[in-house]
Amino acid sequence: MKEQQEKPLFSVSPPLYHTFMQTFELHHIHLYDADPAGVEKENGIEVVLRYGDRFQHETRKCFSFSDIENKAPEVAEFFKQAAESCKEVLIADYYKMMKS
Repeated sequence: MKEQQEKPLFSVSPPLYHTFMQTFELHHIHLYDADPAGVEKENGIEVVLRYGDRFQHETRKCFSFSDIENKAPEVAEFFKQAAESCKEVLIADYYKMMKS
């Protein structure tokens, strides 16, 4: 089977993108501060989330189609942890920029 390429998350899985948007907005993170992508796999979707200065930080996780459809707690927890990590990185990047 040919390996799928990353595509914008909103086109791969609108429900996952909606969860991403809600979670990042709750953490007061602008949606342009992260780059969510997705890769369709045989049994689910792999979420690839990049953030930070030049999107150097990355976190990934695969979710089954049933987890996505049933809004499994693991999905929300992944985006919550990613948002917290993103916020820490953005704050650190801001202070680095201010020192320069």
